[in-house]
Amino acid sequence: MLIILCMYEKELTRSYHKDKRKVANWNYNELIDVFTDLDGIEFHFLRYSVRHDKYGYERKFKVYRAVEYFDDPTRQKLATTKMGNQRQISINANWEYFKNKAKESLSSEIGQSVYAQRKTNIEPIFANLKAHLLFNRVSVRGIENVKSEIGLALMANNLAKLARLFDVSNQSQRNEMINSKFVGIIISFLFRIGGYVPNSFFVSVYER
Repeated sequence: MLIILCMYEKELTRSYHKDKRKVANWNYNELIDVFTDLDGIEFHFLRYSVRHDKYGYERKFKVYRAVEYFDDPTRQKLATTKMGNQRQISINANWEYFKNKAKESLSSEIGQSVYAQRKTNIEPIFANLKAHLLFNRVSVRGIENVKSEIGLALMANNLAKLARLFDVSNQSQRNEMINSKFVGIIISFLFRIGGYVPNSFFVSVYER
């Protein structure tokens, strides 16, 4: 379920439902196995396809190709690519099954209750540490030491956010205050008070 959480949120947006390229918005006739896009172009089953990802896992697809509309130039143009080839789509039945099953679970009353408790994504925090403070790895061993170093890195990230609140209207001053060297000086002072300074962290900060 957690794999498709981001896609689940995206599929709820208005822009997604209006996107003609999304097969999820198309009509599917299960009896004759035909997809019809929002322009009325039909896609009929063509063949099966087997692919292997970079991890070596096998993925099976059903390939559908747009019908040729020789008697209707306008529709034929919609049924072809910019290179003049008939449009094709590939459907992974297994993926669609498990995705729809997860969507049903998330849309249920229990699923909504659980999902509401974990809507905050933590990934951007780690992205900020890597991109802005160059904190790509810890320099110590042991759970407690790692907790301390990561805690200090998060403190630096919070101080950068605090600096942005000092003077939002003054762009030049704000940029100066959130500069990594400025943050590094503050953190260095706090570290020395605590008596613990991870060398690799300061090297990454002062090298910028």
